[in-house]
Amino acid sequence: MLLVMALVTGGISHRFKMLKREQLRLKSIVAQPTQELSEQLTMVDAKNRQILDSIVYARFLQNALSPVENRIIQNIRRRTLNMSPQGCCEWRLLWGSKLERPYPRSRS
Repeated sequence: MLLVMALVTGGISHRFKMLKREQLRLKSIVAQPTQELSEQLTMVDAKNRQILDSIVYARFLQNALSPVENRIIQNIRRRTLNMSPQGCCEWRLLWGSKLERPYPRSRS
């Protein structure tokens, strides 16, 4: 009986040691791709940060230029030569002012 117990205990401990060795071997196999993936993730994160920084800077430049563009467009609109029909055959030229009707439009 004692001999059977010793054999069972020895078999269990031997199996346990083999499982530990297998576990260490598998960990070492998985560790290398995991390290490579970690390095690739770091590189991708750095590239994403660069792209986002570039987008933020471009948006900053666009926002900085928008008021200037709006002012330029307003100035062009104010300073363009507008032609307005005056009466039947006359044309009045206006420079830099809004068109106003000297008389109300007739409803016909």
